[in-house]
Amino acid sequence: MNIKCLSSILLLIGSMGYGLAQNQIGISSYYMNGFGINPAYSSNGEDLFLSFRSSQFVGSESKRGLDYMSFAGYANLGTGLAAGARVSYQKLGDIGYTDSDLSVSYRVDFDQDQSLGFAVSTGIIREKMDLAGTSYSQYVNRNDPLLQGGDVFFDKTRVAIGAGAVYTYNSLQVGLYFPHLMYGENSVEGYFIANAKYVHDENGPSTVKIGSYAMFRNQSDGSNFYDAGLLVGMNDLVWINAGYRSTSEISSGVYMNMDGMQVGYNYNYNMSDFSDVISGRHEFTFILKSDKKSKQQRKNRWHKSR
Repeated sequence: MNIKCLSSILLLIGSMGYGLAQNQIGISSYYMNGFGINPAYSSNGEDLFLSFRSSQFVGSESKRGLDYMSFAGYANLGTGLAAGARVSYQKLGDIGYTDSDLSVSYRVDFDQDQSLGFAVSTGIIREKMDLAGTSYSQYVNRNDPLLQGGDVFFDKTRVAIGAGAVYTYNSLQVGLYFPHLMYGENSVEGYFIANAKYVHDENGPSTVKIGSYAMFRNQSDGSNFYDAGLLVGMNDLVWINAGYRSTSEISSGVYMNMDGMQVGYNYNYNMSDFSDVISGRHEFTFILKSDKKSKQQRKNRWHKSR
């Protein structure tokens, strides 16, 4: 029975997206800032950016508390350079993933409307199965040799090196990131994350803004998933969104822009075969940022719409 239990855990992880903590792929509110899934976004971002994200499953897994937390930030160093750091933790079943990296980005401006940013990242990823909090069925033989290695079933740490780019043209941004050009002693071929976001007339005087976003993730084993969503904003102060992910998940949420701060909430509804275990997920995002240019643009748009 213990082998079956462990197999179920691994199957669940695979079905929900292996290593969701890595690059915050499991989080659907990446549209608030792409830095979580591609460090190259720091090249075209704010002067200073700090974010906290967390999520909690709805269903039988919810009793474990927060299943995901992340801290991320970057600083503009001037002359197109920026430096950033990301730390995240994901717990699914008895397996925990800790992912941390440092990144450096550089931006090339073609003109006032076009730019291309590049980034390299290096960090460590730790995978740990801890059985200390596991509740066993009465039919599980606790004297089985497989369970005699202590509470920690395995604990592995690997070094990862990645690279990415972001192209910006007016209100369109397109990104591509290879998280594991080197992962431990090997490279993970074919593993990449592509995303795009567009907001119509983003810097114009209109009160209501409409935009869209999409992401595609191709994994090294040949599997992939995608999602796409719609954004509607009012004076760039309040934004609502609705999205769909090809892993049988839909999401909706709202976030608010204030001077130097963003606060967002998303709910993800799971329609897959594992919905009895994880029926949904609450996501919370809190961002602090400092950027004199974007603050003035928001102020101008507000006055123009009145």
